[in-house]
Amino acid sequence: MNSELKRYAAAVLKCGNKVLLAKRKRRRSDYPGIWDFVGGHCEGAEEFESAMKRELFEELAIEPLEFSCVMTVDESPDFILNLFIVTEWKGLVQNKAQDEHELIQWFDLSDAKELDFINGNYVEALKRIEDFKT
Repeated sequence: MNSELKRYAAAVLKCGNKVLLAKRKRRRSDYPGIWDFVGGHCEGAEEFESAMKRELFEELAIEPLEFSCVMTVDESPDFILNLFIVTEWKGLVQNKAQDEHELIQWFDLSDAKELDFINGNYVEALKRIEDFKT
């Protein structure tokens, strides 16, 4: 039995009062058709920040320049997630991971909090992001 803690890094891009979210493909086995933050697994001993940067490049074709960790969700022994807010980046945002996301979309923060997410921690994260001063 593998008891190694799963580690994830995710990010929300914020521009003014808007945030970028990704809708998971409907054919995915885990949480199909649900709105999500962009991110994924840390590979091996990869640090959370490095994983976030790699995932944003792989999935959105951008390089984050200004960012902060706004929340850690610790669901040990199952997983731990570090969520970053990204307020400045290099590159044009595009959906490079169409096998994972059927759609990426900008939302007003107030509208984003009404979406269906994987769990309630996401709404708390959006509240923290709303309060984050850019």
